[in-house]
Amino acid sequence: MAGEILNADEACDFLKVGRATLYRHVKNGSIPSFRIGKVLRFHKETLMNWISEKVQEDSKSKLAKR
Repeated sequence: MAGEILNADEACDFLKVGRATLYRHVKNGSIPSFRIGKVLRFHKETLMNWISEKVQEDSKSKLAKR
């Protein structure tokens, strides 16, 4: 997969979340990540897709509640 690769701090900045939140999502498997050595890395494109999926899920959930 080509594209920009982010470390955890960069991913936090991009998502506007704290490290604990990022690591919680990584641990439960909702944000795909990979390691280079001991350091977590994230594909920026994957994070953008994850955001899009969450927006769609929230929209569907709100429509279902009406």
